[in-house]
Amino acid sequence: TCALPISLYQALKVVFDYLGIKPLAAELGVLRGENAQSLHSILTPSELYLIDAWSVSTQLEYVDQSARRSWMNDVSVYADYYGGSLLDQQTHDSLYAATVARFAGLSDVHIIRDTTTGGLTALRRVVDSNRLFDYIYIDANHTYEAVLDDMMMYSALLSAVGVLQLNDCCHSPDGDR
Repeated sequence: TCALPISLYQALKVVFDYLGIKPLAAELGVLRGENAQSLHSILTPSELYLIDAWSVSTQLEYVDQSARRSWMNDVSVYADYYGGSLLDQQTHDSLYAATVARFAGLSDVHIIRDTTTGGLTALRRVVDSNRLFDYIYIDANHTYEAVLDDMMMYSALLSAVGVLQLNDCCHSPDGDR
């Protein structure tokens, strides 16, 4: 056994290095960029695309969905985690500003302020027949349906050895069930 635990990113780094790949990577749902910073420092991708809407409008969609789905929590329960009300654009603007500051001066990091659907359009412009994404991390809207949509849409951008990693979905005990 290993004396120290190895993270998934460290394991992926070993695999990518073995294959001679400097991965093209993307993260959907960035929040403040903490995970993206770890991803960037460990995987050392050729380019990293960060996609998040940082927008009240996306939260209003969630509110509309949660009104019809008893297994979804109300967005107000996440205010502490996000640093303010998710129905206040200032909260989203602060999260976006923190992410921009975190990656300032890094020319290999590209921040796309858009929904995952809009981000998909942007990433399609990046890929070509010779270069697809080697790693995509899905951590945006956490509803089952949105995660499934992101999986289906973004899997088409993966290389033959590409990794599609999921975070979580259905933030509630009933949703987990």
